[in-house]
Amino acid sequence: MAKRTGGLQSLVKIPPELRRAVRGGSIGLAMFVVGIVIFAGLPSSAYHPTTTTTTTTTTIPVINRASYRVQVYNGTAVNGAAGATTNKLRLAGWATMPAVTSNTTVVSSIVAYAPGDLAAAVLCAQDLGLPASSVKRLTISTANPLPATGTNIVVIIGPDLAG
Repeated sequence: MAKRTGGLQSLVKIPPELRRAVRGGSIGLAMFVVGIVIFAGLPSSAYHPTTTTTTTTTTIPVINRASYRVQVYNGTAVNGAAGATTNKLRLAGWATMPAVTSNTTVVSSIVAYAPGDLAAAVLCAQDLGLPASSVKRLTISTANPLPATGTNIVVIIGPDLAG
């Protein structure tokens, strides 16, 4: 029995260049089919791009000045500085406490706040024309003597506000 050689090749002479092209074409065709299968499984947004716009909203708390008690200390040698600042804050709508003379002097004004009153202290500093860097957390060493009971904010006048 004669040995059979591979199918069509034995009947037709196919040039080697064409054989390589057919093999390469088979690989290319297989890759094309795989691509179609993968593409068909993608969500429509993958091949139909959409534009998304995101909007960020920042809520700024509304501060009712009248609900915050502010006590002003004179941390300078200028007489009446605490009284004048207390009056300015009262006219701006703050609930002011009696002005006092501080037992210590400061080189620049401080707006000290009780826990939870940071936003109000920043607003108080703005009303006085002070930078946000003047706002500090109220500690025992910040206000001397101790502020009146119920005080939310203590303003210690320095030379920048006294003059």
